[in-house]
Amino acid sequence: MSRKRIYVAGPYSCEGRCKPLEVDLEYMRRGLEASVKLLSMGYAPFCPWLDYLFQFIHGGETLKREDYYEYSIAWMLAADAVLVIELRENSHGTAKEIEIAKENNIPIFYDIKDMI
Repeated sequence: MSRKRIYVAGPYSCEGRCKPLEVDLEYMRRGLEASVKLLSMGYAPFCPWLDYLFQFIHGGETLKREDYYEYSIAWMLAADAVLVIELRENSHGTAKEIEIAKENNIPIFYDIKDMI
C-alpha cells in the first residue's frame, strides 16, 4: 500500500516572544495532533514538531535554525501535498513553506477535511 506523503506546516516557535528555537507547546500539540490524525486516515505525514528530538540526541550541541529549515524543506519537496494547520501573519517559516510549495506546484490544503 502506498500512502500519500503529507507535509504538515504551521507555527513552531514563539517568533520572537521567547528564546531562539524554544517551542511553544500549544503549537507543538496542534501539529502532532494533526499528524496523528493524518496517519490514522492512511496518510504518511511529515511532522516538523518532532524536530526537538534531534536536540536531545545531539548530545547537548545545537543545530542551527537553518539546518532545520533546509531539512524540512527537503522533505516538503518530496511530499504529495502540504497541510497548513494554522496560518499566522507573523509565522515567517509557514509563509516560506507555502511560498515554496506554490513554486513547486505542491497542492496546499488549509483544512484536513478538504483532503478527503
